[in-house]
Amino acid sequence: MKKLWLLSFLIPILSGCFHSNLNSATNPPSQEVQLCTELKRNIIFNKTSTPSIGTASATQYTQMINLYDKYGCSKLDQISK
Repeated sequence: MKKLWLLSFLIPILSGCFHSNLNSATNPPSQEVQLCTELKRNIIFNKTSTPSIGTASATQYTQMINLYDKYGCSKLDQISK
């Protein structure tokens, strides 16, 4: 009898938790956010997107900063804070 009572009590609770976990899946970031995140990481660590090249040249670094400004990445940073 105790097992039946326990099961009748736990099943709704567990199914509710499982259901809420399915609904809490977050949306993936947009392409703009992904681009800005990659640019910011590359600027901070002075790296290129291509791992085989390694450190960015002065020209590549300037291009990354220009793209960061062009796409308004600084505005996205302010919104996320």
